[in-house]
Amino acid sequence: MAPHANMFSLFLGIWLGMIALGWMLFYRDGLDAQARNRLWPWWIGGAGVIFVAFLCAMETYRPATWLIAAGISVFAASMIRRIRFCEKCGSLETAQGFLDTPDICSQCGHAIG
Repeated sequence: MAPHANMFSLFLGIWLGMIALGWMLFYRDGLDAQARNRLWPWWIGGAGVIFVAFLCAMETYRPATWLIAAGISVFAASMIRRIRFCEKCGSLETAQGFLDTPDICSQCGHAIG
C-alpha cells in the first residue's frame, strides 16, 4: 500500500470523527448557546489547521498548497463570522452575505448579538 493511501485513510478517519464530534457538540442539545458561540471559532480554526496539515503531509511542496491554505483561511474566517447560535432557543443562524453576521433568529425572533 502506498504511503499516500495510508495518510488518506488516517485523514478520512480523523475527518469523520470530527464530523461526529461536531454534530454532538453543536447540533444536539448538550451545550448552551453561549458555549457553542465560544467553541465555534476554535472548532472551525482547528478543522482548517487539520485540513491544511494533511494537505501538506500528503503532497510534496507545491505553490498551489499555499493558495489552497489561503482559501481555507478566508473560508474559515467567513464561517466564523457568518454563523451564530441564538441565545434564547439555541438554533444555528447563518447570515446570507459573505461577511455579514445574523441579526435576528429565524426560529424565535430574538435579537442575536
